[in-house]
Amino acid sequence: MAEGTIIKMQDGSLRIQTNGEWAPYTGVDPAKPKKAGMSKEDRQRLNTMGEDAAAAKEVGSLYDRAEKALADIRPGPYRNSLLLSPAIPEEEGGWADRASAATFGGVARGIGAVTPKETSAYQTARAIQNAAVLERQLLQKGVQTNTDAQRMMLADISPNKDMKANMEIINAGRDQIRRRQAKAAFYTKFANNWGLNGVSPDGFTADELWAKSSDYITKKLMGDGKKPPPTPAPKGPKITVISRTPKAR
Repeated sequence: MAEGTIIKMQDGSLRIQTNGEWAPYTGVDPAKPKKAGMSKEDRQRLNTMGEDAAAAKEVGSLYDRAEKALADIRPGPYRNSLLLSPAIPEEEGGWADRASAATFGGVARGIGAVTPKETSAYQTARAIQNAAVLERQLLQKGVQTNTDAQRMMLADISPNKDMKANMEIINAGRDQIRRRQAKAAFYTKFANNWGLNGVSPDGFTADELWAKSSDYITKKLMGDGKKPPPTPAPKGPKITVISRTPKAR
């Protein structure tokens, strides 16, 4: 019989063939990695990773809001300096800023150069940016979590940068968020299979596998993070067939 074969004896006991000999089977196949039990500290570590991944997901929604707002205002240095900033008052700006924006903004809105949608999007983008700037200032000397780091990256977005530059910041933050979510999912899956301190069938611990293959694991569990390009609208008018006359035979 093959190595590792388990048989039931006449007395009901189980035996397994190991190294060419039969030995009592205790429910653990020596040919397979033994699952290590999880301590209270191990479970707490997994819980912390799960909480971190959940927090990352919330920050990810903030990145989505920032991207949508920036796309709506079509940001750029000239458009912001010459149109958006003069026409839309800053929330923390003084009376002169509001008076200037009321005058210039009234003209811009009157001719359709700045729409209500763009005004709302501009204020949303600036609010996200200003909140991140403030958080960065408050946490410069304190302890920072991974979530803090991703939120503070939004301090670098700006209506004064073009969309490509803003998207580089947003996508970099999203990559870090995906990695944190993948790490929590990977460690949980590993622990369920072999225990948090166990080894895989290839002889690697969870920490070793993550250190050598985190990019591959992240892509496998979370995808590449790239959104598919929008489907282009069909060219020309859409033709709808209302009725069709069958051909004469």
